[in-house]
Amino acid sequence: MKTMIKAAVLIAFTVFFASCDLIVFENPPFVITKPVFETSGKSFYYTYAGISFNFLNTSGKTVDHITVSFSLFDTKTQGNPFMGGNVFEITKTEKVLPNVNREFILPMDSYLYVVPSEPLLIDFFHISEIRYEDGSFWQDRNGVFYVRNTK
Repeated sequence: MKTMIKAAVLIAFTVFFASCDLIVFENPPFVITKPVFETSGKSFYYTYAGISFNFLNTSGKTVDHITVSFSLFDTKTQGNPFMGGNVFEITKTEKVLPNVNREFILPMDSYLYVVPSEPLLIDFFHISEIRYEDGSFWQDRNGVFYVRNTK
């Protein structure tokens, strides 16, 4: 009977830890700054609004493109400022050499139907995928390395 209980406990721990995505063994291959929602200042990249952040490639490989995931909220009401969904996933194709810091700007004009009077709140911002020139990739589909509640 004791052997069966020990076996059941061992199986339960094995299943729990094998399925847990929150166990992280190493840092991500980048460093990012807090993203900023801007409504002016970068007219070359957007007309009305965009999100900017810096990305430092610490991987030792050349980045081919990155995919960023995040949500946007109204600053005053904390609600969804859009008619549809407020969760975004945007891919930017831009080469970033190892140990190079690059500013990324995500134009948001195509997602807006009215220009917000104040910057929107960016939440759960994370790099969900990095593709490298050599064909390899890094993923964080669950947003383990996210930035919360930034303006």
